[in-house]
Amino acid sequence: LKNKLDDGCFLVDALSRDSFNHHHIDGAHNVSYQKDYTQKHAETGEPVDIDTYFLSHFEKYVTTDKDANIVTYSGSLGCGLSYLGAMCLSLNGYTNVSCYKGGLRQWKKSGHELVTS
Repeated sequence: LKNKLDDGCFLVDALSRDSFNHHHIDGAHNVSYQKDYTQKHAETGEPVDIDTYFLSHFEKYVTTDKDANIVTYSGSLGCGLSYLGAMCLSLNGYTNVSCYKGGLRQWKKSGHELVTS
């Protein structure tokens, strides 16, 4: 991940806002794959599915090309949110998406610092 960051990848933290505020990898953008389950579709009033929620927030708050080098991460290998976020982006036309599977745990274990908001 360090090499990808040095090369200018776009880093997405898929954890909750609270987690992001507590600690995250420097330079990351928080787009939580965990949604507020009270979220309703503006026109229909129906619950919004989590992929739609994630993608709409990504595209609203993150401005990057669909071919940009995007890396998602979450808490650890067992978390899975980074994988789900990466799959959502890939299925919606983002062509250069990968997942840092080790997440925050591996980043810290590798001797790198985490930052707080």
